[in-house]
Amino acid sequence: MRHGTSGAPYLAAETFSGNILNGGDGWHGHPSQALLDLYTMRRHLGDLRGKKVVILGDVLHSRVARSNIWTLTAMGADLWICGPTTILRGFDAWASRWRTGAGPAGHGGFTVTSDVTAALKDADVVMALRLQRERMDSGLLPSLREYAARFGLTRERLAGAQPGAS
Repeated sequence: MRHGTSGAPYLAAETFSGNILNGGDGWHGHPSQALLDLYTMRRHLGDLRGKKVVILGDVLHSRVARSNIWTLTAMGADLWICGPTTILRGFDAWASRWRTGAGPAGHGGFTVTSDVTAALKDADVVMALRLQRERMDSGLLPSLREYAARFGLTRERLAGAQPGAS
């Protein structure tokens, strides 16, 4: 089920006797995509424990990023979230709570940074998120040109990752 309202699949599951597969709900999450991402990473890397995975870009507006935080921390990945501070709001507190054990059992913390070089250094996987321009009217970024210059994934920046990182 894909729905524009956050939590819609959970409401449907309360009233429907069959199974519900969440294909994305509002700004909440996109667990089916996260499972596909997890499958792909495990197929290429095997066990993800200790593997450095970077999610770069507009994490604030990405339900895929939120779902990947849940799956990748559960798998023991060394997860890094990177982007402009204006679109990382709330992720520091989330990471901090999980790091101190206040998160779900079996989930570790993750690193939140605006330092692209540090995030990409020795990365095994880089997930570049699209900038959701339709949600940028509120002035979260000074300009698209500045965003691309500071946070765009270039060959030079990707050179800091592990060979073969994708």
